[in-house]
Amino acid sequence: MDIEVVAERFVQPNVLELRVRSSALDTTVTVMLITPPEWRPGTDRDWPVLYLLHGGDDGPSCWIERTDIVSRALAHPGGLLVVLPEGGRAGFYTDWRRPKSRSWHRFHTVEL
Repeated sequence: MDIEVVAERFVQPNVLELRVRSSALDTTVTVMLITPPEWRPGTDRDWPVLYLLHGGDDGPSCWIERTDIVSRALAHPGGLLVVLPEGGRAGFYTDWRRPKSRSWHRFHTVEL
């Protein structure tokens, strides 16, 4: 399994939108990151990570649009990296047993 970042852009300070190509999903999806104030690309520092999964009919940006997660993450003592991955519409973060289904479980637990 492999994942590749194909595009990235800051949508607001400390909120990075990544477009990633996933072999488990065989497509490109969005992953949002809320980065600590001290975070810089290429840093060697390790950060505590919080993964927040969206609901069945939503997307990764719902946490940013409907909650105060950005300000809470930025206020975390010592810094916190928040990962908001795509989960697919009604995909329920699982690998379905039907041909050509997306491997959401593998994407989240192996690739991401």
